[in-house]
Amino acid sequence: MVILSRLTQNDAGSKLKQKYVEVLDKFNDKKEIEKKCSRTVELFFSFDIVNSTSYKDTNYFGWQIVLTAVLTNIKNSVAKEIPEAQLWRVLGDEIIFFVTIKNMEEIYASIDSIYRVLTTENAKLRNGNFLEDKDQDTYNKNDIMLMKSNKILAVQAAAWLAIIISNNDKSYLEPYENIFTKYYINENQQINEFLGHDIDTGFRIKKETQNRRLVVSIELAKILSERTEYLSRLHIITYKCLKGVWDGRLYPIIWYHDAEINGGVSFEDSFFYDEAIYSQMSKEYFQNRNTNEGALTSYMFSDVYRALNKIIKDQQLEDKMNRTLQIIEETENDLRAVENEFNNHLLEFHCAAVCCDVKNRRILIAKRKNRKILSGLWEFGCAKAKADQNLCDSIIKEYKNDFGIDIEIVCDETRDEKQPKPLALYQVNKFDRLQKGVIVAAKLIGGQENMDNAIRAKGKHEEYKWISKEEIQNYKENIIPDFQNTLNLVFQLWSELFKEET
Repeated sequence: MVILSRLTQNDAGSKLKQKYVEVLDKFNDKKEIEKKCSRTVELFFSFDIVNSTSYKDTNYFGWQIVLTAVLTNIKNSVAKEIPEAQLWRVLGDEIIFFVTIKNMEEIYASIDSIYRVLTTENAKLRNGNFLEDKDQDTYNKNDIMLMKSNKILAVQAAAWLAIIISNNDKSYLEPYENIFTKYYINENQQINEFLGHDIDTGFRIKKETQNRRLVVSIELAKILSERTEYLSRLHIITYKCLKGVWDGRLYPIIWYHDAEINGGVSFEDSFFYDEAIYSQMSKEYFQNRNTNEGALTSYMFSDVYRALNKIIKDQQLEDKMNRTLQIIEETENDLRAVENEFNNHLLEFHCAAVCCDVKNRRILIAKRKNRKILSGLWEFGCAKAKADQNLCDSIIKEYKNDFGIDIEIVCDETRDEKQPKPLALYQVNKFDRLQKGVIVAAKLIGGQENMDNAIRAKGKHEEYKWISKEEIQNYKENIIPDFQNTLNLVFQLWSELFKEET
């Protein structure tokens, strides 16, 4: 046995302690970074105008208003169908969006909406209704007829999934993850960028579609195939080697077709009568289904569910699929406003409305549920101001969405422009920025007793209560800054705020 001297023992103990401290510090640093970064599953989808180059040659002087009108129609349709979707970029005649998937239902609903936008915009191009009334004032009747008569334009689409991590430190990048990074333009604005293997794959598969078609990635197809009605809408067209994807192994080209949305037209009947003559992919689709003499067995085309499971297994994608589903579940349980993570504007302006039940002289308070900021604290709710929407409308809409209640904002009646009457300003430290906001008062419409079920059904808060002035003193802990001050101020100004009611 080797006996260490006292000095040697002390040195060894000191080194061991130092090593322990270093490991602990590294662990704590990692935990701190994990708190600041978030992982989400994003559904990316793009719309591309087909034959735009040829159209520019045909309609030399009027192409710009037509193509702009088509892209604008798509943007407006997406905003209506998928309000949570954000515009990522516009590349020439292509427009790309993304939306954070907070639960599995959103995947199915989003695909329905994407296909509906695709079908609607193609119908507008075919019948010539792609120009809005305001656009028609710009051109004379002959110009408009020329634009509408050139039916060479169409829209095609693609959709794919990607796991996104908001912190791009490579030491914390796990398998299957793509990064979100920001390029700062100035102190008030930034450009968002997504980088990674799945982003590249998405750009590869979007080239494997055509006029009127929606192509989907294998991960997205796999999730859709778990429901019978969506499985029937998936069609394997062919298999291709895509540059930089799967080391050159064959990737399934899968088109999505919803007959119900497409006016009852089946997938087979949706092909033009001569489409297989001039479209190689259409030709391959019919050939692959009618023969068993190719390189792949016939069920790899005809039995989509079996084919997807075979590919997922052979490409060892089970862990990736499980991780994708896990992150979606975690996002569903963490009901924070993840859309702000990708906001282009560094300056965020929020409106906290103190919702008052005037009849019973009570105020709505709610406890934040599973949030990264101020989690578990009592608050009044919050709405994000939107650049393209009236401030009152933004507040009313978001409180309806978060609580299921109808409110009326107290406005400054002394001014010609009726805007919410500010009670106070506030700011919250949100990691790398200060989130600023204003506190306003609002009147509950319909009465407290009619709203309890609506609030409970939303489930976006851990707990909620309607409290009186006398109950304010019961809330001294787990409250947002100036919680009691805000309540006292509203009750102090009650008669002035709701003078017509009191």
